[in-house]
Amino acid sequence: MFLTYGCTNSDEVADELIEYHNNDWLTYKNMNDEMLGPIASEFVILALRDDHKGVELLIKEEFFPAVSEIVDYLEGIELEHKEVQALNQLMIKVKKDSYNLFQETAKVLERGDKKEIEDKYVELNEYLDEQNEMYDNFYKKRDQLVKKYDIDWIKEYEEDGERIDKMERKEDD
Repeated sequence: MFLTYGCTNSDEVADELIEYHNNDWLTYKNMNDEMLGPIASEFVILALRDDHKGVELLIKEEFFPAVSEIVDYLEGIELEHKEVQALNQLMIKVKKDSYNLFQETAKVLERGDKKEIEDKYVELNEYLDEQNEMYDNFYKKRDQLVKKYDIDWIKEYEEDGERIDKMERKEDD
């Protein structure tokens, strides 16, 4: 009887992971790309021009609302299994850390001290490296779960030719 329960629980975790990735994660990824992609490009352009007021306004008027919406979306995802919850929490942490750092950046820009602004831009660059490590950690943990729960990756293509990696249960041989 115990083995049946264990197998059922594994099936439930696998199904939740697949559902999370194929729906919630892909929605998050699209939101992130569509909402923050243009902001990142504009941020770089403004920063290279030393347009500190423009960067400050971009952060306050576009970045904060976008990140808030993304965090609200991630926090609204209802998950039952700790392993899948942990994955989602990693993404929430990435977005909240980013929000907090940019909140500090906006305050520095508002004060207008050139040395402090330069230091903050250095800190932002260092944070981007740290953020990439957090994403790598997410992908590593997700891949461990994919292997643990015997899940396959499948490739699908949108009408515009963009590839989408989805998950499905491995078929029994």
